[in-house]
Amino acid sequence: MKEILGNRNFKMLAEQVTEAIVVTDANGRLNWCNNAFTELCGYAKDEIIGERVSRMLQGPLTDQENVQLIRDAIKAERPIKTELINYHKDGHTYWVQLSINPIKDKKNNTIGFMAIEHDTTSKHHTLSEHEEQIVELYKTLLVTFEDQAPVNEDPFSEEPLENQGPSVEFPSGYKGQLSD
Repeated sequence: MKEILGNRNFKMLAEQVTEAIVVTDANGRLNWCNNAFTELCGYAKDEIIGERVSRMLQGPLTDQENVQLIRDAIKAERPIKTELINYHKDGHTYWVQLSINPIKDKKNNTIGFMAIEHDTTSKHHTLSEHEEQIVELYKTLLVTFEDQAPVNEDPFSEEPLENQGPSVEFPSGYKGQLSD
């Protein structure tokens, strides 16, 4: 690990990229990060070096199934690429796509992990805006055709028809209620 972290070329290159880069020991404690990471998460390097940063960045909206997949990959010492919600030091959420890879020594022993994180928050905000627009369009269509047969009638439902209010759920998890 000292060979990597002591390499001036590695540090120089890692500081020039826009992606956040994190290097941990085999137990997940932060050994090094670039400035892009501190800007993304809001913590200063002296606040997080030696800490298990993943725990500091997770919160109520962080998908625990994804977290478990990451833990399983780290335990198995294999790479993983996923996306999840993290929390900035000030409390706001942001989405990151992260790629985590084991760092091996000359004897092929895992001595740590490197994560490269890409902020995908704007992509998710754009998706949410489009989903909200679709819900509004669908509401408009419902009002236009309200004298016709119900749009979302489920012939297999045992619920009375009036309790089968139309709604829509998008792949991102956004749910739009279409009835007022």
